[in-house]
Amino acid sequence: MASASAASTAAVAAEEAATAALVAQEAVTPTAPEGDMRTHDIASAASEMAGSVMRLIRRTAAAAGEAVASADGTLAEMAAAQAAVAAAAADAAADSAASAAADAVAADSREAAAPAAARATAAANVADASALEAAAAAEAANEAAGVAT
Repeated sequence: MASASAASTAAVAAEEAATAALVAQEAVTPTAPEGDMRTHDIASAASEMAGSVMRLIRRTAAAAGEAVASADGTLAEMAAAQAAVAAAAADAAADSAASAAADAVAADSREAAAPAAARATAAANVADASALEAAAAAEAANEAAGVAT
């Protein structure tokens, strides 16, 4: 039963992280064809959002790890382990997005900010995809744990 609870927590956290990663991605996505950032404030907000994503993803990873430790069934263990791996990948990507967004904030011109914004967008895309994968795996662990208990 603890496995189901932990996997459920992981699923909720991963879904929140995926949503936050998507917001961060949209915040750093340039609107001009030449790749200019919208504003310094948008880049700064994206950097803060990436930090929020990382915290949510770490919560997902912790809950998935707890699910692995308490899983009764093999399927639940495998799915929870997959969720933990995906959460770790999302964490690394969110860290990269935060770093790139910080570079965009620090840039002294829009031209200099554009490559960093592109890196932040790419990393946010990876974080979003990985967080969605973690959510799906955590949900699978939750279902498997429910069957196993």
